[in-house]
Amino acid sequence: MSESNAGAVRRVREALRNPHAFLFKLALRSGQPRLMRLATANPRTFNEMVRYRMVHDRRQLLGVFADKLASKRYVMERIGSDHTPAVLGEAARTSDLDFTALPREYALKVSHASGGVILVFEAADSLARLPEPGRPFSRHSVHPDSIRLSEVVAVLDAWLERRYATNNGEWAYSLCTPRVFAEEYLHGSDGGPPADLKLFVFDGRCALLRLDIPSGKRKTLNHYLRDGSPVPARFGEYHGDFFSEASEPPELPSGWREAVCLAEQLGKGVDFVRVDTFQVGNKVFIGELTNYPTNGTGRYVPRSLDRWLGDKWKAGGGRILHDR
Repeated sequence: MSESNAGAVRRVREALRNPHAFLFKLALRSGQPRLMRLATANPRTFNEMVRYRMVHDRRQLLGVFADKLASKRYVMERIGSDHTPAVLGEAARTSDLDFTALPREYALKVSHASGGVILVFEAADSLARLPEPGRPFSRHSVHPDSIRLSEVVAVLDAWLERRYATNNGEWAYSLCTPRVFAEEYLHGSDGGPPADLKLFVFDGRCALLRLDIPSGKRKTLNHYLRDGSPVPARFGEYHGDFFSEASEPPELPSGWREAVCLAEQLGKGVDFVRVDTFQVGNKVFIGELTNYPTNGTGRYVPRSLDRWLGDKWKAGGGRILHDR
């Protein structure tokens, strides 16, 4: 099968699997306001609410959440400075970042995109290398002995030149100031990145928790209600297969109740924000604040979970949202 035919088959499968998301993707590519309004009319499910926000919601606060550095300041203002990894340096240009002052393990990030992360830590594969510059925003792990500064600078500079919001419809990223920064690396018990606990918060009330546990190149995802009881559900991204769900729901991190409390403080007065947290030792950290989970094209099984989450989120009645 030729590459063009294979692409056509893939698009047909995507359309059949997730027709509303497929229409939304077409609307974004077209750039036609009328088609985008049609694709986001009468939102009911959670994913439809996300897509509605992408097209209609223009509050400046979303830009604060999208910007990795601005969101850190928001977190510190709301719950204090003890729950966010320390910034070791930041700059508008990669060449202005003092790499000689960094410890052996650290994280490098760009502020204006989802992704754009380089983790440098002892447990990383010593043979791993960074991609060629110009690749889309992504996440990479490199061993400290394998790091090549010229490669790091080339990749980060390429990311700084790219604009994340241009083609994917996530407007809030257009408000971000592109900067590169180094952050302390906080690892799990195996030396690698810790598990993520993502909390879906609606107007200051957490409705759902999702525990993402690294497992090789993939990860397992398990869902829980606010009281910690497991929810049998599976989640998949638009282009990929469903993530695995552990046959026996793993125990939530010991600090999960504190994570719920912190997330609800951060989400108070906000219609929706996903608060991404992780725990190191007995301490809970806030990783990111997410406006547009999976670009509004994720897939839930059962589908009723998508509708249930949508019921928790009340859209703005079809009008454009501004700061209020």
